Amino acid sequence: MLTSYVFLATLCLFHVQAMVVEPRSPKPAFLSLDEKRLRDDYGKLKKGNPDLPNKQFDDEYNDELYWDGKFGTTASFWRQYPFDVLKDGVDTAENEYSDAHPHFSASRLPGLGGTGGNGDYIACRSPVKEGRSQKFMYWDMIWNLGKDDIILVDLVNYHGDALTEGQADLIPSATKKTLTFLPPTDRKTKKVISPYSGQYVVQYQDIQKAWPDKDLEYRKVRLEQQSGAQGRPGSRPRNLHYFHLTGWKNRQPVDMEKLQFLIDQVDQKLPSGSKPPLVVNCLLGKGRTGTFIEAREIYHATVKAKNTKWFLSSADPIADYTLRLRQIRSFMLDSASQFVFLHTGWAARMWTQTAGGGPANPQAGPASSPGPASPGPKQPSPDRRPSSPIP
Repeated sequence: MLTSYVFLATLCLFHVQAMVVEPRSPKPAFLSLDEKRLRDDYGKLKKGNPDLPNKQFDDEYNDELYWDGKFGTTASFWRQYPFDVLKDGVDTAENEYSDAHPHFSASRLPGLGGTGGNGDYIACRSPVKEGRSQKFMYWDMIWNLGKDDIILVDLVNYHGDALTEGQADLIPSATKKTLTFLPPTDRKTKKVISPYSGQYVVQYQDIQKAWPDKDLEYRKVRLEQQSGAQGRPGSRPRNLHYFHLTGWKNRQPVDMEKLQFLIDQVDQKLPSGSKPPLVVNCLLGKGRTGTFIEAREIYHATVKAKNTKWFLSSADPIADYTLRLRQIRSFMLDSASQFVFLHTGWAARMWTQTAGGGPANPQAGPASSPGPASPGPKQPSPDRRPSSPIP
């Protein structure tokens, strides 16, 4: 009897110990790939949507565009406004268009759970290097979102990117509180191009003074339409929450603590019950913009959802999501360094916090971003394009 009791007690103790030492879910294989393999995988990704008809030039000519208060494919824009891309439609710093119609490089992109439609994000280029028409088109696009409160995330490095103009020419500040943007005109006739009219006025309201990192800033801005500008969804001023992360170098990863803080601040400023989209831009609206969008979506699907399902959803869910975005906007995540960062830096951090016993608070504990990755195979540059009005 005693022997049976001892045996039973030993068996129970062994079972308890086995439960204690049982390992957590195995780390997904895509988080264990080395840098060389990741760079190779990145080089094999399709760069845009190969199934659309505009193949005269690069994949970007299948990107979704914005014009006349709506979004659509480049093919649909060309059908409506045909022109010769090699000689017509130059948007210069002075004026404007010759035998072409104004349009802006912006695309509606889905989140991880999105299925299309209006999109969860608007990814666009910054118009700071373009003429005044493009700046007007940028604000026209934001106005026509038709929302009272709009989040803008600006990832341009105004001190590092090669710019002809700066932040002060696009975003009002405490020293330059009001900016006015006039509609596009024809270079020959000097007439305003229909259906555009009126003007947009952007006014500075307030700034966040207490953030600890000088690379991060928040401004509250108001956007108004005046004198019959083309905004159909109502005439109330738009409240804009403008976030800017400077110092993020083009085609490079970013410090993870700064990125996490920015994502958390953006989430806090989203009005209760509001729906996307968020407007996100860098210089071209592809590399840093794609990195931010993917990082925020991964964070929401894992740490914020307290769930590891996303990690097990496919062999490499980062590659899958990148390809989904590139079906609408080519070259999203436009460097191998950013692709490596999302795997070995950001997603690994999210895995630690959800499945690996890390802190529930994503800002708790040190976590550093990998430094700039060493040069890998030469990637196609999204700057390579013919002289063309496509922004």
